[in-house]
Amino acid sequence: MRIEIIERVVRVIAIVMFLVLAWICLGGETLLVAPTPASSSLAHLVIFFFLGSVSYVGWAESASRVAIVMVVLATVFEVAQMALPGRTFSALDLAGNLIGVGLAWVFFRVLLNFKRTIRT
Repeated sequence: MRIEIIERVVRVIAIVMFLVLAWICLGGETLLVAPTPASSSLAHLVIFFFLGSVSYVGWAESASRVAIVMVVLATVFEVAQMALPGRTFSALDLAGNLIGVGLAWVFFRVLLNFKRTIRT
């Protein structure tokens, strides 16, 4: 019973994070986007790491499909900026997005292994 409540809370957090990320991508102002390319890419990495981690945990039963969706979203959000006025495509930001998704996947797999170890 408690696990189901935790899963629902984590899913809500993932949805809220996705909406915030979409707002940022579509031109919303944020303190997370720093003025230098390196720090901007780091911010992208951190955002996608947290979004990916929460999404994988929230939808653990279909984490492989979530991973595919995360990679697609990470790519689409950056590529879509080419069509938005005042926004530009950045390969470094795209790399940060994808690395964040990948690190979140590794984190999720480590959590699963840790959970299995504790149960045995």
